[in-house]
Amino acid sequence: MPSIGYDSVNRATSTKSFASGKGSNVARAVRQLGQESTLLSFVGSGVGEILVGKLIEEGIKFHSVPMKSMVRISSTIFDEQLSAITEVIAQSPSISAEEEETYFQNAMSLIQSDDFDNLVITGKSPMLVGRAPVTERILRDLKVTKKPVLIDLTEDFLSTLDFQPNWLLKVNVDEFDRLYKSWLESGMDLPSPDDIPGPELDEMVQAAPIARLCVTDSDCTAYIKWDGNIHNVTPEFLENHEIVNTIGAGDVACAALSIFLTLEESPGVALEKALRYASASCKTILPGDFLNHESPML
Repeated sequence: MPSIGYDSVNRATSTKSFASGKGSNVARAVRQLGQESTLLSFVGSGVGEILVGKLIEEGIKFHSVPMKSMVRISSTIFDEQLSAITEVIAQSPSISAEEEETYFQNAMSLIQSDDFDNLVITGKSPMLVGRAPVTERILRDLKVTKKPVLIDLTEDFLSTLDFQPNWLLKVNVDEFDRLYKSWLESGMDLPSPDDIPGPELDEMVQAAPIARLCVTDSDCTAYIKWDGNIHNVTPEFLENHEIVNTIGAGDVACAALSIFLTLEESPGVALEKALRYASASCKTILPGDFLNHESPML
């Protein structure tokens, strides 16, 4: 819309509808990178079935777990006057214990089949009061696979996980800061950011009790620790007029990083390519998309 006015009626000049969310965005990026993509997700009736159809049209294989609640509908508003993106995220749907158990069993069945090259666990599933998140249950049982696993979550339970050698945790710098403080509060002997002078980000990444870790920071330097070695990459700079929508750029980076590491690119090269595709996705309106524009960066 031309501009957003508060306490007034706002009329859009154009609208687009598409399937989105972290899992959908990652699956879309994987397909655009030329790889097969299978997505497991809760699906509500009505509009949820329409969105599944859109994903299937994009060539994404879909395993749906039905739920009685409607799928969440969110809005991304582009203010042309300010060149600003505002995202309005609807409340997360509720699920029953039976629906959650179905999701868990489907996830473990897909993982135990071992019919995949790499696994990405991302997004935040609906939660039941008094129960551990279903993603926590999956991760605590994930030792059944030796395939590469990329974890892109922000849950509190991450600080208590026993990370396996084949797992890579990807977080942004704010999420990493919270996670690092949780480790300190649990009594781990790590350099403290409260010290003067405190450790630099690369030193904190090196000290983190995880063998494989990637920390990104928007358009600032990103770090990847891979079996004791640290690599850093600075994303390519984008002018403001080039940026259309930054939402989903991290999901593109997640997909690309997983694929290029599986293709045995070195961690530094894989991260550089992942950030390049993430930057390209900022030039498109659709989260997880980087093909529908002309970009000299690819």
